[in-house]
Amino acid sequence: MEEIHIRNVDTEDKRRIMDAVQRFNYPSINQFLLSQISSISVNGSANIYNNFLVEDLVDVKRNQSKIIEKLNDIELHEIKLINLISETETLVTNWIRYLEITEVADLGKEKLNEEK
Repeated sequence: MEEIHIRNVDTEDKRRIMDAVQRFNYPSINQFLLSQISSISVNGSANIYNNFLVEDLVDVKRNQSKIIEKLNDIELHEIKLINLISETETLVTNWIRYLEITEVADLGKEKLNEEK
């Protein structure tokens, strides 16, 4: 086992580290720092953007953007369908009214012909 000594630690940094030790229930500052060193050595960096998980996160974000784009396309298509259905409904309703009018007109003509 090796030892690492750290000098010139800012008082505020030490306080925040101690807060993290308590918040994450580490038995000591030494255990917390050993855990952080282990994470850095395993991940290859202390910075999440250099971490191996970043590629997966970027893929997730890219796929999320594609899904949102597809959902927007579907929503636009649904709006077009709703408009088409509404237009068709209007046309069918008008056609039915026309048929009713022509039927009444035909009945009227028949009655006129019968009366002659």
